[in-house]
Amino acid sequence: MSGDGGFGAPVRAGVAAVRRQPRLGRRLDAALKTAEGDVTARLVVFARTYVEFAVEHRALLPLMHRPKSEARDDALSAANDRAFSAPLRLLQEARDRGDIDPDTSGRVDLTLLALLQGLTVLVATGMNGDLPLDTLVTGCIETLMSGLRPC
Repeated sequence: MSGDGGFGAPVRAGVAAVRRQPRLGRRLDAALKTAEGDVTARLVVFARTYVEFAVEHRALLPLMHRPKSEARDDALSAANDRAFSAPLRLLQEARDRGDIDPDTSGRVDLTLLALLQGLTVLVATGMNGDLPLDTLVTGCIETLMSGLRPC
């Protein structure tokens, strides 16, 4: 056993995650800068980009889906904050325009996060079957935005 008490691999994984997290932020920023259309179309771009990144970097899923209540490394927390600054701006702009519920308690944000994490698990495990990622993400975001009531 190494002199690190057996924590070498988790520490290395955490360091690698911190290095990759800025890539997620850059990808989300770039995707949202070029995204056009209403808030639903822009949320689809955000969700697709997030899910694609998460599936490409599956080793990060435990860190990406880690509860906020668990202690986090300061660098990882800062990287997470940077990664989600553009999506949080998108949600705030949508609130300001009246496109989404003005709730600021976290209910709306948590609902979107739950959907993103669920989509990530579906795609990462292949539970989406033959349904293409874009079709899956678009359908789920559109349903979220329109609600479950019949049209």
